[in-house]
This record gives sequence, structure tokens and C-alpha cells, in this order.
Amino acid sequence: MHEQFTLPEDAEVTPRDIAESILDSNPEVALQKERVELIQHALEIFAARCNLQDVLDELDQLDPKLGLREDFPEFNQKTQEAPLDTARLKSEFNIDFPDRYPSEVLQQMLDGDMTGKPWGIVVVAKYDSNGALEYMPQLSGLHEDLREEAAIRVVEASSPEEASELTAALVAKYGKASFGIVVAHGSEKGFTFDDVEGGRVEVDEPVDEEPEGLPEVTMNGFEEEGEEGEKSSFDIFSETLATHLEDDASVVLVSCSTGKGKNPVGKQLARVTHLSVTAPDADTNVSDLHGEVKAGGVEIRPEYNKASAQTFTG
Repeated sequence: MHEQFTLPEDAEVTPRDIAESILDSNPEVALQKERVELIQHALEIFAARCNLQDVLDELDQLDPKLGLREDFPEFNQKTQEAPLDTARLKSEFNIDFPDRYPSEVLQQMLDGDMTGKPWGIVVVAKYDSNGALEYMPQLSGLHEDLREEAAIRVVEASSPEEASELTAALVAKYGKASFGIVVAHGSEKGFTFDDVEGGRVEVDEPVDEEPEGLPEVTMNGFEEEGEEGEKSSFDIFSETLATHLEDDASVVLVSCSTGKGKNPVGKQLARVTHLSVTAPDADTNVSDLHGEVKAGGVEIRPEYNKASAQTFTG
């Protein structure tokens, strides 16, 4: 049987080539044991130029009925997957809840192999009142869309100040971000990083009236409020976006009703930062996230459950 394997040992081959040759070289083989032996022989030949996981992936696509992974449990991706370095996720990204995110997204963050590529920051609230942030598989689809072209980096924050500090640290290392995504419970008036004083970003202007003219700004571009000249939570977060994102970057709010009404927080963020901001016009979650690297930057397209995406520009 082995001599029927058709690829020469010095051939330039891909995992798909090997998988196709395995299936074609001995089609009359009916016994699973013989197919397993054939795969083992093929991998002995090409071990230096491919790995078994890639070949199994290709075989699964070509003939899902084979069920060969059952015969190679030691190479199953889930059982072989190295545990994530949760200490680094905490120290570098302030992530306390790694189970929220697809492992491939977190592993790419830890690997650091996307340095120099466009990237986007996903700011996720630590606070979760109803379990809506328990797991975010949508990031897996976005990761797949942007694979090898742009990186996703996730941070968890309990306040706008903490979000600003974490974003600044990443920008110092990787340069300005090409897109931003905010994941938090919200309303047309703002969104919540934590259910404590100072943990919420709230708008400065009324949300039920059309804005008149431009927002008042100081010389640094953001209004200072309070008796001691302290910035509002809205100004802190607005400045974070405007300072640390590229001028043509887009922002997506995965936060209920942040695009609802005449002058919601999404619209106010766009006016102050001069960035494109997309937000839902109802209480909802995001069903999918799509991304594409274009000449003008990275485009992020959210799909909301039972809500329309409202895009505002400054």
C-alpha cells in the first residue's frame, strides 16, 4: 500500500497536496486502520515541511466522513492547545476573564507576530450585569477576516480612565490603532465599564434634542468641566479615541441603544472625535463582526440582532 503513495519525497507540497494524494493513492482501501497507516507514512516522508494538524484539517474539508481525528487524538487541536498565559493577559491587557474570548484571538495577542501590521483595539467592560458579555464568538469571525493582515488586541476596563491608560500603553508599543470596538452595556446616554461611581461614560449634551452648532471645546479639543477643572467621563473617553486612533479610523459600539434617538452617545462621540462611529438603534447584541483591510484603513462591519446599525460622522 505504501508504495502507491504518489508524491516524490523531494516534491514541493502543501498539506492539501498530501491530503489529496492520501485519498487518491488507494481509493479501494476500506479499513480505517489502513488509512491511518497511510497517513502516518505520508507524514514520515513530509514531516519537515508540514504538520499533521494541517493535513487533518485538509482531510476534514475534502472528506468529513473519514473521522480521522478520532485516530489521532494526540494531534487534536483542542487537546494539544497550549494553555494561555493568563498572567501575561492580565499584566499586558488587564484581562481578568479570558474565557470570554476565542483562544485564537488571545494567542495572537500573546504571540506578538503581527507587529507592524494595522491593528484595532477592543475595549471590553469588566462589568456584566446579565451575562451578555460571557462569551464573544463574534471576535473569531473578525479574526478570520483579518487573519495575517491586521491584528485584534483586547483590553478590559473598569473606567474610562483605565481604558485610556491601557489604550495609551498599546499605542506606545504598536502605533495608533486603525479601528476601535467598545463592548459594554449601554443606552443612548452612555455605556458602563463598571457599576460604580466613575465607571460610566455619560454624554454631556441632551440626547433628545438635535445638536446645534459644534460642541464647546478647550484649546486641547475637549471641554473641561467640574469645579476643579476635571474632565467629564465623556471627554476622557472621547479624547482617548481621538488621540490614539488613526484619523480615518472607525469605531464600533457593541452597546445597547448607543445609536438611538436624535443625539445619542454614538453621535456625540463622532462629533467630538471626528471619527466614524457605528452604533445600534435598539437594545441588542452583535450577531457578527466582519472586517476588511482596505487602502484607506480597516473597515469593520457589525451585524446587530434586531437593531439597525447607525453610522455617524463628525
